[in-house]
Amino acid sequence: EEVFVLSIAPCIGAIIGVVVCESEQEALVASKLVQIEYELLTPTILTIQDAIHNESYFGDEMCLRQGDVNKGFADAKHILEETLWIGGQEHFYLESNSYMVIPSNDDKELTLYLGTQNPSTTQDLIALVLGRD
Repeated sequence: EEVFVLSIAPCIGAIIGVVVCESEQEALVASKLVQIEYELLTPTILTIQDAIHNESYFGDEMCLRQGDVNKGFADAKHILEETLWIGGQEHFYLESNSYMVIPSNDDKELTLYLGTQNPSTTQDLIALVLGRD
């Protein structure tokens, strides 16, 4: 998982870097010196049908299986089949870069305020970025 975008920004607001300074004023000045050129790309996958058509799937899915699914269907008295479309994607909007990091006065600790449902992975990634993994 990328912490900073290396080549293609997948979305508006993707993290491309970090500015570290001695003061907030210096950071504001430094952040205005950053210049980035974006090339507008045409999206090819906007729906699940687009993903299937482009054979774009997540890899290494975690699957929990118990029993014989085919036998279960073969033995079932009734089988209901249909498609259910849900407009929103749960958690898609939830995990958008909502972090506040406050260093201690001696710079030996960080206090993190995270808007995430996966604090363990976040902790691992922060440790990796800081070279403390």
